[in-house]
Amino acid sequence: MDTKTVVTTIQLIIAPVVMISACALLNNGLLTRYGTVNNRLRALTKERLDLTLNKHQIQLLSMDYLVERIQQIDRQLPDLLDRHHKIHRALTAVYMSIMFYVLTMFVIAFSALSTFNWSADITLTSFMISTGILFVGITTAVLEIRESKDALTYEVIRVLEIASPVSINAEKAKGAHQEDIDAQQAMQQVQQEAERQP
Repeated sequence: MDTKTVVTTIQLIIAPVVMISACALLNNGLLTRYGTVNNRLRALTKERLDLTLNKHQIQLLSMDYLVERIQQIDRQLPDLLDRHHKIHRALTAVYMSIMFYVLTMFVIAFSALSTFNWSADITLTSFMISTGILFVGITTAVLEIRESKDALTYEVIRVLEIASPVSINAEKAKGAHQEDIDAQQAMQQVQQEAERQP
């Protein structure tokens, strides 16, 4: 093997590195999403536990709020878990694709050194398998991204549908203030009547 053949072979072997770099970039984005969904799952699970088991928290909140929030969490947790699984499958597919691209590099090296006619077919097949697995990972990630919009839409619309806690508290405070005024007026009337009687 002369120097020119070796250089050409090395260039052929390095060709899948471009695809490996693309996979690495995709993995960075997927790992960020995976961590975000994971953190959201943990936060909602902890909030649900606090709302159902923490007696101090239960006493501080109204029963309507507790029921509503638990229903929202119960609706969101299965969706988040499904999204978490989809991102996990996408990451697994992308990592498998990287593994097959590295395998393709070895197959290219073997093909360059061998004289078998079928070695070129194996090289192309290995590269296409890698690309196919990458396609499955990207498709799974696209499905998860589409579902993430639905989860956010549900939460925002549900919160907008219910009455604002600020307005409820304002009405309660207004009612309590009115009761205080009524009680003061009643006390003043009792005192005035008591002063009139000898």
